[in-house]
Amino acid sequence: MNALIVDYFGTIANPPKVDGLLGPLATKGGFGGIYDEGAKKALEMMIQGDKRVITAVRDTFYPDVARLFETAQRAGLDTGVYSRGHGPFIIKGLRLLGVKTKFVDPDEIGDKNEPGSYRNIREKGGYQTIIFATDSGTEARAAMDGGIDHVVLVYIGGPDYSILFDLIKGIP
Repeated sequence: MNALIVDYFGTIANPPKVDGLLGPLATKGGFGGIYDEGAKKALEMMIQGDKRVITAVRDTFYPDVARLFETAQRAGLDTGVYSRGHGPFIIKGLRLLGVKTKFVDPDEIGDKNEPGSYRNIREKGGYQTIIFATDSGTEARAAMDGGIDHVVLVYIGGPDYSILFDLIKGIP
């Protein structure tokens, strides 16, 4: 089995839009407030059918995200989002785009900045080949040091996924 694993914040989701959505829903600042508390509140609102929040969540994703996951899955790749963010919020947000994927939890796998975490992803998933995409140079270096086959560093603010589409096509 092969896999496409992507980072969330900055790689498939626009940081200012995510912050603009989640920040006002949090009562405390910082990561725990915005990305745990705010994301939990947004998830509750999505489940309740709040159309404003549903639209805002959809709008946080960059264009071509749904096509990226669809292309990978059609090619037989397992897909996942490796993020320190609130997993259920991220997965529900992607489902609004029609994307069904799994959450790769750093609490179970390890820190995204540590090479051993990427070895854990390979081992736990039983993957032969992994494509990993991120907007973080630190994460990209850790993934390379952790033996990830293809590491793609995308430009935050408007990533071009064309290299990912090419890599997906090239994996048997």
